Amino acid sequence: MNTEDARLLDRLSVAVQNLAATPAAQIAHLSTLGVKNSADELALEFDDVYRVFQTRSATIGIPPSTVEKLTVLDDLLQKMSGSSQAHLWTWKSLDDSVSWSAIRSIAGDVTSELDVGRGET
Repeated sequence: MNTEDARLLDRLSVAVQNLAATPAAQIAHLSTLGVKNSADELALEFDDVYRVFQTRSATIGIPPSTVEKLTVLDDLLQKMSGSSQAHLWTWKSLDDSVSWSAIRSIAGDVTSELDVGRGET
């Protein structure tokens, strides 16, 4: 893996770790970014790096099962989008939404798989 791909994988790992974090840790992260009562930035951070990852996934060498889970994460976040889903993007929803719980679970699996793939277990 070249340096550019390694940096991309690092950025992807951080974005997925933020999705996998506890609601309290997610809110703390959002607060450091200056975001108030909105979870949008968690999805935007993931989306920014995931779109680049999609164009270069073959050169990075992530197992297909992990790539599939990243796709599921993206799909879940996309399904939460739109004005009719605005209630899912509050800090309160990070703690009590089934959708965010599912995202955290899948993101946790991806985080573990990325760590194993990079020898960080």
